[in-house]
Amino acid sequence: MQRRTVGILGVLIGLWLLPLRAQYSLQRTVFPSAAGSATNSSYTLLVTFGEPLSGSSTTGSQAVTAGFLLPHREIEIVAPTTGTVWYTGVMHTIRWNWIGQIARVTIELSTDGGSSWSTITSNIVNTGSYQWTPTQTASQARIRVSDTYAPAIRAESGNFTLLNPGPASITVTYPSSSAVLFAGSVTTITWSWTGLISSVDLFFSSDGGQQWATIATAVTNTGNYPWHVPDDPTVVGKIRVQQHNNASVQGTSASFEIRSTSQTAIHVAMYLEGPLNATTGSMQTLLEQSGYLPATQPYSRWGYNGTEQRASWLSGIVDWVLIEVRSTNQTVIATTAGLLRSDGQIYDESGYPQVLVPATVLPAGNYYVVIRHRNHIAAMSSTATALSIGSSALYDFRTAIHRAYQQFAAGQKSIGNVAALVAGDAWSDGIINARDRVKSRQQLFQTGYQDSDVNLDGTVNATDRTVIRNNTFWVTQVP
Repeated sequence: MQRRTVGILGVLIGLWLLPLRAQYSLQRTVFPSAAGSATNSSYTLLVTFGEPLSGSSTTGSQAVTAGFLLPHREIEIVAPTTGTVWYTGVMHTIRWNWIGQIARVTIELSTDGGSSWSTITSNIVNTGSYQWTPTQTASQARIRVSDTYAPAIRAESGNFTLLNPGPASITVTYPSSSAVLFAGSVTTITWSWTGLISSVDLFFSSDGGQQWATIATAVTNTGNYPWHVPDDPTVVGKIRVQQHNNASVQGTSASFEIRSTSQTAIHVAMYLEGPLNATTGSMQTLLEQSGYLPATQPYSRWGYNGTEQRASWLSGIVDWVLIEVRSTNQTVIATTAGLLRSDGQIYDESGYPQVLVPATVLPAGNYYVVIRHRNHIAAMSSTATALSIGSSALYDFRTAIHRAYQQFAAGQKSIGNVAALVAGDAWSDGIINARDRVKSRQQLFQTGYQDSDVNLDGTVNATDRTVIRNNTFWVTQVP
């Protein structure tokens, strides 16, 4: 086809006619190179003579014939873009732009980089988008959109990937089992995943997964989330990440520790003679196993009115103990209740392996620690020990009798290679004598949480009376 460039008169005629053409819609102002051009305000008109009235310009330019503008038609793929990964079984949106009058389109798929094509849909109204759920995988997929009535007017995408996402799964990678987090800090929860998971919900448990508190929901799945660590001390903290609104796809972290930044920790271990097996270094937990161990601290009748309540998930408990903290060997600063476990460790009622007291009540410092039990002789640390905010070094009464304060005699009793608080003080008056034996006789054969049950097996019997008789005249060394 022979062309000749429009003279200045032709350009002016074309520009004059452009605003009069009501059906003309210019959707893009950048066109391929053409024989000539002229600019009017925001429009750039590219013109040639001699274009056929039945079709668009083969050069891609706008055409002027006898003073009438023939619209250029062109299609451009917007999505998918080259390198995109789309997943099978998931709805995606094919999108395109166009220039000129294109009423209906046909959409095709190639899985071999454009060598062959199959129809996705044909002869649909041209809206610029189409919702499509692919069913097959391909590493060199392409999309082609063409004018249904003029198939030569078309565009195709670059290569993209169609991938089967596989089964969904989540693995929490941090916090890990060795992590120690501090209340009030910000730590980053991280996780990996397989499959298609667009958003997740996050949860925190301070009791090893018995109960869960929501951290956040519908979080965009990026594999990480900044978390403000709560002041909820625990050594069995867990994080759970699950697919949003789908609890069947989830991952749970290993147990980690949270330390308080506002509470002073009392870290103490000791044995009670009555329930102790010195060979195994363990105390029996028959009160707990029999359901006799009270859920709340039992020392109200001894003048202590704390509200400590044992966490329902906490197990392996021997009994409640009462702890005094003294600035001197006689000046009490704070009193609190704790739970004695079978290995001698004293736990906070929430399950933290150190008893916690608000720093406003008990500032960090050096203190004497007194351990009291309802039917054993009380003992006090032989020296002041350092108590710190968050976590303290262990003061271990178990290692030797001299770990307990003593004025005239031992503050503890040696049993094999360990030391223990002396059993038999059924009246909790600091001395084992005839009154305790009388009380044991009065409670003989009674079951439950009894003061005379000095071996803590849930029943007052001859064994308890023998222990009381053998320890007669033992006196506490606590000033």
